[in-house]
Amino acid sequence: MKPSEDDTVRFYACKAIENITAQSQSAGHSLATVPTCKCLLEAFLNGGKEAYINTAAVAISHICKLNPILFNYIIDYIPIDDICSILIEENTRIQQAFITTLNVALMHKNEHLLRTLNDS
Repeated sequence: MKPSEDDTVRFYACKAIENITAQSQSAGHSLATVPTCKCLLEAFLNGGKEAYINTAAVAISHICKLNPILFNYIIDYIPIDDICSILIEENTRIQQAFITTLNVALMHKNEHLLRTLNDS
């Protein structure tokens, strides 16, 4: 999912990641990596079309469930204040994806999240 690729190619690559990580833990674990997380975050932040942004958000929540340490990268890309705004302002699919992501981080007592919340 390189920015130079066609929008349709990027959308379907993101959709494939979302579907694989939702359906297969064994295959999903191979996609729950830092490079994939960074690509999905870029897609979410710069995706443009609503369907692409929704798909990226859901894929982010799926890979975070498979590899909870990825939350550290998520919170570095999207500050906690922006995540709070997402929970208030975005559509329900994106809200649900980020609620799931936060729940995963809290269930695993993510120190990075806890420090960030204490600093806020």
